[in-house]
Formats: sequence, C-alpha cells, structure tokens
Amino acid sequence: MRVSVEDLYFSYPGKDVLQGVSLKLEEQEILCVVGPNGSGKSTLVKCIEGLQSPKSGRIMFDDTDLLSLSRIDIARL
Repeated sequence: MRVSVEDLYFSYPGKDVLQGVSLKLEEQEILCVVGPNGSGKSTLVKCIEGLQSPKSGRIMFDDTDLLSLSRIDIARL
C-alpha cells in the first residue's frame, strides 16, 4: 500500500466537511475524487498534503503516519 486514509474527519467552523473518509491508493494507481462544490475534495487533498489538520483519523504513506510529520517532512517524502 502506498497511501491510505482511514476514517478521516475534518470540520470548518460551523460545517462538517469530511466525515469518516477512507481510501487506499496503491503505487501506480490513479484516483479521481468527484463531487459538488463544497463537498470536501480540496480539503481532503490539503489534509493529505499536511496543509490542514483533521479532527481525527489516520493518513499513512507506506508505513509512515503523515499526521505525525511537519509539512516540510511530508514534502520530502
């Protein structure tokens, strides 16, 4: 497994955006996330990139927990 998101939750003030999102992406796979405006597509990517901090859940890259790393360390991966 390359990237996995497990039970991810994120909220902006007054609005729950990601509610229990999970996905797995293997090496050389392509993933397309679709949905209407405001459904959390960009927020999901920002959480994976380390630009947003989710309320709960896990984001793993191989065996590394991305939520335990700084933005710079995530970029180095």
